[in-house]
Amino acid sequence: MLQEQWVDKEYLASFYTNSPDPELKCPPCGKNLLIEWNFPISVFRQNLSIVLVARLWDNTIEVYRHKVTEKQDYTTMYFSFKNPNKKLLTYKVEVVNAKGEIIENIENQFWTELIDFQ
Repeated sequence: MLQEQWVDKEYLASFYTNSPDPELKCPPCGKNLLIEWNFPISVFRQNLSIVLVARLWDNTIEVYRHKVTEKQDYTTMYFSFKNPNKKLLTYKVEVVNAKGEIIENIENQFWTELIDFQ
């Protein structure tokens, strides 16, 4: 499962409880990606990795790899909007086995491969 979540001052519990929190003076601003999985044991035994390919607003690509060590687990990735060029534009997530084979692929609705004119 893949879920996007906006992160701002309302993400902080202290926003609702009016408790003192230094984070409220400069609250987070960005997007969280939650990647959750529950693989069948036969798939889990293939020595899996989760690969996140993120395209940022400046059209650079960043690749993050997370080794799957549990059959059922999750990981999150936070992309801050405080640097306008490093905001998350689109992404794809691949589940890859030890041989490099793609087991599963999930793409954001705006994901497309870039055309290189060089």
